[in-house]
Amino acid sequence: MKKVFILLSAALVAFSCNKVVENQSNIDEKPIVESDVHDLTLKFDESLTKASLDIDGATATLNWKAGDVIGIKLSDDSVISGTVSIDGDLAKVTVDLGGKTVSDVWFPYNGGTKPEGVPVAQSFDTINVPLGMSSIDGSIVTLSSIEPWCLVRISLKNGTRGALKTINQVKVKTNTAAHTTPFTIGKNQPLSTSEAVNFDFVIPADDSAQLEVIVVENTGSYNKEYRRKRSSTLDLVEGKTYSLPVEVDDTGKHRWVFGDNAATSSEADTPLYYWFQQKGDWNADKVDVDNMVSHPDHVTYTMLETSAGTANNYRSNLTLIRDKKYANNYSTEAVSTARNTSFPVYGTLNAGGQIPFLAVHSGNYPIFAVKMSNPDNYGTGRHFRIRVDARANLDDVPLVENCVDNLGNKDNIQTYIEKTIGGYAYSSTSDVAIMYYNLSNQVIGSKSVIIPNTRVVPFNSWQIRFIDVNYAADQDSAPTYDVYWAGFFNSVNELEEFAASH
Repeated sequence: MKKVFILLSAALVAFSCNKVVENQSNIDEKPIVESDVHDLTLKFDESLTKASLDIDGATATLNWKAGDVIGIKLSDDSVISGTVSIDGDLAKVTVDLGGKTVSDVWFPYNGGTKPEGVPVAQSFDTINVPLGMSSIDGSIVTLSSIEPWCLVRISLKNGTRGALKTINQVKVKTNTAAHTTPFTIGKNQPLSTSEAVNFDFVIPADDSAQLEVIVVENTGSYNKEYRRKRSSTLDLVEGKTYSLPVEVDDTGKHRWVFGDNAATSSEADTPLYYWFQQKGDWNADKVDVDNMVSHPDHVTYTMLETSAGTANNYRSNLTLIRDKKYANNYSTEAVSTARNTSFPVYGTLNAGGQIPFLAVHSGNYPIFAVKMSNPDNYGTGRHFRIRVDARANLDDVPLVENCVDNLGNKDNIQTYIEKTIGGYAYSSTSDVAIMYYNLSNQVIGSKSVIIPNTRVVPFNSWQIRFIDVNYAADQDSAPTYDVYWAGFFNSVNELEEFAASH
């Protein structure tokens, strides 16, 4: 929407983002009057407001706000600023022109430079639509939009899982080539679980725009980022408002500590306590209790021969959950009770009780990592992969039929932490390694599907497959490997902080 603003010698518009919908009326204006050339009072007519937007079918008027600043370029090319004040029913700017004339006017004022488009950095309490002088006739200045624009409203609240969040930054990114930098709003804002806080962004109107919301929480040592990307593009129409509701919580945060105290150590953060090695191939139903030894801070797994007569080829399928089966503990084949009942269960009742699923939320916790014996130190060749499966038609949960197969759809693509943490030098060549996968950009399977980050995706299979481990000659005994912990993290920084104490 293009709006023209006619004011005496200059123009100014802005509004509080918290009043976009609530403040529906214009400020009543007194008639424009003559002003002394050395003490110029800038006023705008009531019929010439900034713009009217269509928000959910209702018209919202964008008004002036006290404290907003315009830029005024004078006839000698110097630039002065003017600040809006509200005087009763009049919004005005009073400046001393010093005997010069006005050659240009714009909003917002930013150090004397006229904006070329929508500002990248935006304030939480003021939305700055970039306006420039399109004409001047005597004492009348006409302003219009410098760039076609629309509004994106981020309606943000805290979800029900985990601690309350205090947000210090919100970003909106678009895929438009000319606007690759995120539009950023800063605000130290505690979030409620019941009432949403609105953050309103001015962004360029554009066709086929891909929008991503990034909510930043400052934890002190690093920033946590919660990301939401629309699965489809939008044609952003000038003058329209688009609402993107976002809940932020700790859904998807799962940490497993392996060893003697796995159940109590993992209870606060996991719906399922134990990982188990399967007896047989990856789709076997039985837990291999004979080849697992629990220690205080890790579990040692003995690999299985691939088949009789091939003693130089080994495999191990370490499984959190597979087809609604999971381990009761490290010493029994029972697979029906080791679930933290405080966690939500995705699915309905079956003959054995409620069905647990692994709730993955790549918008909150996109980094899956494991600390274990370095796979690269085993055999003359091997396959190391994470195999996942979300083919489950659950109540009120969208069918994610293509989130099945291996992360990356190939082997040995894990990323190694190459860093000294807690006094131990982790690397791709060390005995014990920390490896991770980034679910935000890692494709799954041959169809190259990326897990959507806008909601929980419940997985009914999540496995570490350490398979086809080949040796040039038969081994005296089957190889073993240790696993210390595994989990989902918000970022590599959070992963490294966890590793320093584990």
